[in-house]
Amino acid sequence: MVRRLGGDGLKLEDDDGMAEELALEKLGAGDEAATEFLKARTRVLDAEWERLHLSHFREWMYTALELVIGLILFLVFAAIASAVYEAGRADGLVIEAFSAPPDLAAKGLGGQVLASKLLDRLNAMQNATKSSRAPSSFSHDWGDDIKVAIPDTGVSLGEVIRYLHNWLGHEVHLSGELYETAQGVALTVRLDSEPGETFSGPVSDLDAIVQRAAEAVFRRAETYRYSVFLEDHGRAREAEQVLKQLSLTGSLKERAWADHGLALDWGLEGRLDDAERADLRAHAENPDLPNPVAGLAWLEGIRGHEEKALANAKAFLTALDRADAREISPEIARFQRVSYRATLAEEEGDYRAAISGLDAYIAASNAASTDFSLEAATDAALAHDPAGARDRLYRLDPDQLKQPKPDGVPAADAMLVKGQAAMAEQDWGSAARAFGQALALAHARAATSDGLFGDLYYRRILAGPFLAYADAMNGETAKADAILKAMPGDCYICSRMRGRVAAREGRMDAAAWWFARATEQAPSLPFAYADWGAMLLARGDADGAIAKLKLAAAKGPRYADALEMWGEALMMKNRSDLALAKFEEASRSAPNWRRLRAKWDQARAYAKAAR
Repeated sequence: MVRRLGGDGLKLEDDDGMAEELALEKLGAGDEAATEFLKARTRVLDAEWERLHLSHFREWMYTALELVIGLILFLVFAAIASAVYEAGRADGLVIEAFSAPPDLAAKGLGGQVLASKLLDRLNAMQNATKSSRAPSSFSHDWGDDIKVAIPDTGVSLGEVIRYLHNWLGHEVHLSGELYETAQGVALTVRLDSEPGETFSGPVSDLDAIVQRAAEAVFRRAETYRYSVFLEDHGRAREAEQVLKQLSLTGSLKERAWADHGLALDWGLEGRLDDAERADLRAHAENPDLPNPVAGLAWLEGIRGHEEKALANAKAFLTALDRADAREISPEIARFQRVSYRATLAEEEGDYRAAISGLDAYIAASNAASTDFSLEAATDAALAHDPAGARDRLYRLDPDQLKQPKPDGVPAADAMLVKGQAAMAEQDWGSAARAFGQALALAHARAATSDGLFGDLYYRRILAGPFLAYADAMNGETAKADAILKAMPGDCYICSRMRGRVAAREGRMDAAAWWFARATEQAPSLPFAYADWGAMLLARGDADGAIAKLKLAAAKGPRYADALEMWGEALMMKNRSDLALAKFEEASRSAPNWRRLRAKWDQARAYAKAAR
């Protein structure tokens, strides 16, 4: 292309840069043609810029549209995947609207009304059942359908979701009908394709009929939790029969729960061997279920086998962390974690750590836990804080202490706190009375519990051995010996108290024998080593005492008793300078221990005088 810039016939080749340079030179000379050329050139550049700008905008819009379409497709795919996933996990009970004759419906007894009444009863029973097993879901399939139609299908989205649940899930559908009879009305309920059960009576007894039907449905939908419901309502023998039947006819998963439930019941009756066999069966049937391991820990604790109980408690916590979250009630699992972690701390003599965990749970749950409050009060007494223990006890609701429990007696546990607090003050008369009252309360509960509670744990572990020791410290050695004679020989706390009573009676060789036996029974625990060290310290054998107390401190690094007595043994060797460190360590675990503070002050004075 050739451009003409002036009347003199000057031609410039179409090189934009050169043309613009020549035009600018002529523009300076007032050449009008150059001016027009530059204006035209500007218009061309403006048009080019607008075209490029519009092209970039279109590219951006296409990119944004592609992203939006991709996002929509992703959300649709995610929604479908979520619906399929949730359908595969669906496993509750879905109650359909019942059928009822028009005349009954006109009286307010329509099918949906009856189904709603049944749903309310089921939810009420479920909420009233406190079990470690997570509850199933009870729902209905009316009034909450999603009415979004899928084009060209005549099907709603709610129907698709329902189809997926039926196809992929494990939901059980409950249906039924109400009809009139010569005696009044009859209500039939059925689960899926199983034969129905019919409950009849006069119309005036309709609520009772619905309750009977709800219990029948609860039993078939959640058999294990139904057995717990029966136990909680004083129907222990019915519960045992339900569990036995489930143990024989249920799936492998259900048999594991049933055998564990039987183990709990038999353990509470004192049938420890039967209970152990049942929990071992449950563990074999479902090794991933943590509860049988906890049951074995509890049974070993009742027997006084502290080493085995400790091992099972650790195994339970490990199993609880890997268990299927849907299998265990989340709240119960949290409660159990706190409880067993506190137990592990207590077995090391770290009572302050146990108290801290228990208090944190109580504060976070926004509700008073009588069990944990009593346990923390006991731990305070064992940490040589009797005033703190009593304060915790007095802050409890007295009515809560009177409430019966399947596995214990809160009023008896309160007396255990008082007994341990009295022991911390060396008030042996008060200690003996408190432990004696705890035994009496537990025995009275066992006598009226329809076989669901035995006081063996109180007699053998919680109160009996301490009562014997308190009697011995009161000079009533015959009573102490009689109590201990009835105790089993493989019971750790029994061996410890036998050793203490023998030392009190001046039978040091016998005491040493019992302490040695106790350390063999539970080599991981610090307490028997500390008892042995205390006996040697009382005999003036500082080196022998230190040897045992070192072992105790190794087993329980924050066990204040072992550290404090170690300090006393060092003072006996005229090493108050070294004793100061032991007293300081002990004070971190037992800051309110009066004897510790007195010995610490004494060691400071001796160390200062030695300088």
